[in-house]
Amino acid sequence: KRARLKKQYGLSEGQIEEMRSAQQGKCAICTRATARLFIDHCHTKGHVRGLLCQTCNTFLGWYERKAETILRFQRYIEKHCR
Repeated sequence: KRARLKKQYGLSEGQIEEMRSAQQGKCAICTRATARLFIDHCHTKGHVRGLLCQTCNTFLGWYERKAETILRFQRYIEKHCR
């Protein structure tokens, strides 16, 4: 695990624990406390952005691929729910 973290993200276990502590064990997006946080990284530039719960991590991956579709959802809701 240590070697994979270092190779894939350039982080040690200690650095990840520092991130977890700085975020108070909460997801960086929804702020829900959870025992299991996932390392979020930019797929374009490769840098680590923060730690996320499984739901936010999964949704963010989808969002990054489908941002324009989500904007169409928003416009649709605004058009039909005023």
